[in-house]
Order: sequence, then C-alpha cells, then structure tokens
Amino acid sequence: MLKTEERHFAEACASQLLQVANEWEITGKVTTIGTDSARNMIAAARSLPFEHLPCAVSWFAAREWLEYSCEKDSIFCYACRNFGSNKNSTDAFTTTGYNNWRHALSSKEHMKSVALWKERRARSVTGTEISTLVNTAQLERNRTAAIVDIIQFIALNQLPFRGSDDALDARGEVSSGIFLALMDYTLKKDKDLARIFSTIPANATYTSHHIQNEIIEIMSTIITEEIVKDIGEAWYTLKVDGTKDPTGCENVSIVLRYVDTSNTVRKRLVSMATSKQYDAMSLTQLVLAQLRDIGLNTAKVLSQCYDGASVMSGVHGGMQKIMQEELQREVPYVHCFNHQLHLVVVHAMSSDFTLENFFSVCNSLYKYFKKPTVAAVYTGEKLKRLLEQRWTGHLATVTVILKSFGNIVHLLRGIDSTQTSAAEVRMEATGLLKAITQPSFLFIACMTHQILSLLDPPNTALQAKSTDLYTGVRLKRPRNMSHLSDYVVDTTVGHRQKEVEERTGCKRLYFSTLDAVVGEMKARFSVRNSQLVEAPVHLTPRE
Repeated sequence: MLKTEERHFAEACASQLLQVANEWEITGKVTTIGTDSARNMIAAARSLPFEHLPCAVSWFAAREWLEYSCEKDSIFCYACRNFGSNKNSTDAFTTTGYNNWRHALSSKEHMKSVALWKERRARSVTGTEISTLVNTAQLERNRTAAIVDIIQFIALNQLPFRGSDDALDARGEVSSGIFLALMDYTLKKDKDLARIFSTIPANATYTSHHIQNEIIEIMSTIITEEIVKDIGEAWYTLKVDGTKDPTGCENVSIVLRYVDTSNTVRKRLVSMATSKQYDAMSLTQLVLAQLRDIGLNTAKVLSQCYDGASVMSGVHGGMQKIMQEELQREVPYVHCFNHQLHLVVVHAMSSDFTLENFFSVCNSLYKYFKKPTVAAVYTGEKLKRLLEQRWTGHLATVTVILKSFGNIVHLLRGIDSTQTSAAEVRMEATGLLKAITQPSFLFIACMTHQILSLLDPPNTALQAKSTDLYTGVRLKRPRNMSHLSDYVVDTTVGHRQKEVEERTGCKRLYFSTLDAVVGEMKARFSVRNSQLVEAPVHLTPRE
C-alpha cells in the first residue's frame, strides 16, 4: 500500500510505479501492470515499458461468469469450464484464456454453458438439485415404507388404528392408539428412521388418519386387481350381504366364489360398498356398478346367493329377480343354507308362546346372574347370552342351565330366604325361582336341548370349507316323521286332572315344536333348489 501526497497525475503515478519496482528489485521481472479503469492510471501504465492489463469492476458486474487466473494471467469462463459439453476443445474460455468479449458473447457454446449454470443455481436455491431429489426420494421411501408396514400389520390383524389423540407428538401415550404406538416403537428400534423423522416438516409426517385411509385404499385396490386378474374369464357366484352402521347407511359386502386356473375353488371379498338406500333396485345397481368398476364381466355371473330377506330373495321385486332382469337371462338364486337353518330354529323356537316365555326366563336368568353381588357367590357354570343373530346361542344357554340347574336353584333359594340381600334382588330371585321350579320348565329345557342338539352337527358341517352344495342339500333334507301321529294323547289315563293336563300340555308342545321344525325345513329347503344343486353332481358322479 503506497501513500503519496502528490496529486494523481499520470506522470506522477508512472514515476511512483517505477520507484516501487526498483525498491522491490523486481524491475526485470515485471511484464504486465494491472490498473483500474481511471484515465490517469491508464495513461500512466501506457507510458511505461510494460504490458497494460486494465481491470474494470463493471466487467465482473456485467459478466458474473468471469474469472481471472493469476497463474496464467488470463481470463476464463466459469460456466464454460464446468458446464461446457465439449471437454476436449481448446476453447479460449476454458483452456488458454480470452481477450475478445465480442466473440465470447456471440459463442453459442458459451451461451449454452451459462444457461446450464444458471439453471443449476436456480435448482440449488429451490432445493431441487438432482442430488437433493435423489436423497429426498430415498428419504420418502424409507419413511413411507415404515408407515405402510405398520398399517398393513394393523389391518391384517383387524386391530383399531387410532385412539383419542391423533397427534404425532402423542405417540407412546396411552390415548394415542395402536398406530402411533407402533410408530413410536419403530422409531426407537430404527435410529436412521428416527433421524429422518426428526428432520421432516411437521406438516409432512404422513401419519394422519387421512393418509392411513388413503394407504388402506391403495392396498385394497392392489389386492382387488390381483383378484380380478385371478378370476380372468371364469364364471363366478355372486354373494351379497349388508348391515347398517350407526349413521343409518347400509354397508354392502360383495363376495365372489369361483374356480381358478388350477381348478381350486376360491372365495374372495372384492368390495365393501356403502349405500343410503336399501331397496332391491338400488342394491342391484350398486352391486353391478361395483363389479364393472373393478373390471369384471357381469355376463360371467353364474348364480347368486343371498339371505332370506324379502328385499334380497323376493321372487317378484327382490334383488335376485331384478338381477336376472338386468342381465337379461336366468341367474339361479340359492338361499344360504346356514342362514336358512338359522331361520328354521328361530321360527320354530318362537312358534309357541310357551317356548317364547321359556327363553324369556332364560334371558332373565342371564341378566340376574350378571349382577356383581350374585355373580360373586355363584359357583356354577357361567350362563350364556341369547344371540338373535346366531341360533347356537339358544343351545348354549339351555346346555348351561341343565348342567348348573342345581347350583342355580340353590343360590336363588339362598337369596330368597336371607334378609341380607337388597329387597329388589330378593324379589327377583323369588320370581325366577318360582318360574324355573315349575315341572314344565325342565321339560322344555330338555326338549329344546334335544332338538337343537340334532341340528347342531349339520350347522357345523354347513360351515366347513369342505362342504359343497350337494352335501348341504343331503344334510338338510327333512326326514319323514309321520309316525309321530301315533303318540297323540286325547283322553285321560287315570291320573289326577292337573297332572293329566300338565302331561298333555307338555306332549302337545313337544309334538307341535317338532311339527314346526319339520314344516320350516320343508318350506325353506324347497325341492326346486335341491334339484338345482343336485344337477351338477351328474357331471362328477360319485360311487
């Protein structure tokens, strides 16, 4: 740094430059002098016996790609050196340096290199560089793979996803639910994944219930596509059932039964649709639309199987009739055998007021023995609850009552005779004790147990995977019970009138119940359906 009190005229500046070169003993080594663009400095440099290299700040301001090499004392282009396509050329801006701006600015290769350089800078600012995109994509794959695995595990095990708190910060809390609990467990086991999660934005965690539902929908689509591919052009049986949810909408399940290319019978759920209307026409249109949407040919519907509700099985306006009209051909309808058997039992067990009263007492016993004060001292087998949806609940209830009848009577008598129990509990015990100690109660219990036990094996067999339709028809074919007419009692046999009336009433109830069962069996397992099912057997005769 040279300080001078002289004015910066050209002669003075040239003199000072020579003086510095002499003092530093570099006069013989200096070849070039670089100055700014001031006129006095340019004039001073030109008056000296050295090459002059003017350096203007405006050059760098107007040409941001410009760079200077002190070693080569030349100017180069950063963009051309780093983004030029021709690496083997001896272009002045990449190898030897340049001093002609007009030719440089008109070079197509130079302009292309500068454009590529600017694009790279723009990508860097917006975070869309190739390296960033690759790393981000890998990060997304690692993160979403863990989330998908958790969702798949919960869905396959039919577990609830969410708790009362859906926030990611609540993971590990009792109220967070299974999804966030498993997410917290996964992050603790996978340190790399935990590090990734610590750097992602709070609005892109992919853990909300909306994302969960979307991933489940994607899984469903993938599975459905595989099922449709497996069905191909095969004929299939259509099975439809529905149930209302708390909002009043009908949730309709669509199941297809078909034979795949390996001659194996398959049964697959292909759709769960929702409808606000439950009339036959709406359900038919919904089912056909679902089949077409997933890519199935509705012309391949071989038969249809529903429950016995009139909206499904009606011969004039039911879904099975409308389905045939829509497809413009006959599509045989088969009522689910197991459901028919359920209806046989339910209707037969409610065919007489005495039977209804019996099961009402059974239900009252179940509720009474659930009271904490009663359950604490009861030593018999736990009573079963009656299930309207499954008739096997009737059999289970009667079986337990017969096995633990002594314990039940003993406890009721003890409560009835003691004053330590609450008045309401004692009053209820007195009423139940009176009801179950009637001779007719035990008779009805034994009778219903015997009848329902006869129907239980076919019920189990009908639910077996190895049972085909033909076997089902043979299991449910009613027997000829006309010989029961020989046991009708219409006169007294010497007993007291009250005993005679009780015995006659029990016999009447016994035979009327059997008649109800046989009548329901004949009505629900029609000859036409039996013949329809037996027809395919001739294609594969058995010995």
